[in-house]
Amino acid sequence: MSDLFSDFNKENKNRRKKNATPGVAETKPSTPEKRYDASAHQKKTTEKKPEVKKRGKGRPRKNKSTKMIRISDQAVDIINAYKQVANCESQDDAIIDVFRKYIESGAMSDSDEKVFRLLLELKKVDSLIYDKEELN
Repeated sequence: MSDLFSDFNKENKNRRKKNATPGVAETKPSTPEKRYDASAHQKKTTEKKPEVKKRGKGRPRKNKSTKMIRISDQAVDIINAYKQVANCESQDDAIIDVFRKYIESGAMSDSDEKVFRLLLELKKVDSLIYDKEELN
């Protein structure tokens, strides 16, 4: 048995010598066709586009400025339901109508109503809730 292994090993050694691999040629580094030019990048960054304000959902009503507030979907459903029942044109009108009715019912204490009225006067929106006759 030892002869078999010795012959096997000899064959492998001989095979390696006979089938010597040819030498691999040295790989030359490639050269790029175009090199990076930092000045071209700087030109692009100096030319800034004018900023465009993003508009909110939908189109605001004519001559009305709006601000975005976050309210839940359930609150929107409640406002829309009241808007339909009260025949209001918009959600704004529906909310203002609810505040008017709350103030007229007398559920708000006198001190709270005074503070509420002062805050509305500071924001210059008191004419939306109170009639002009009540303000004087």
